[in-house]
Amino acid sequence: MSCPIFKFNDYKKKQERGLLITSLAVYNLKGTDIKRRIEVEKIKAISFSKIGTEFILHVPSEYDYRYSSQDLRDRIIYNVLRSHWKVTN
Repeated sequence: MSCPIFKFNDYKKKQERGLLITSLAVYNLKGTDIKRRIEVEKIKAISFSKIGTEFILHVPSEYDYRYSSQDLRDRIIYNVLRSHWKVTN
């Protein structure tokens, strides 16, 4: 799955990015450049609000990645969980 997304940096500034989810990793893209590759088995939890568009990928070996997607949040979370399940089972 790939889609446009907003990422929040350390200063809580919104940045436009692309998100690519594969069976092995989640990629944070700026144009065609890979800014971050997160192996799905390193993701230990996902937090999301019942209200709003934000979610957080918790990666204890690195740090938390905060994102926002207006229409695709639930689909993104589903695909991350599906990839994680395939890798860890």
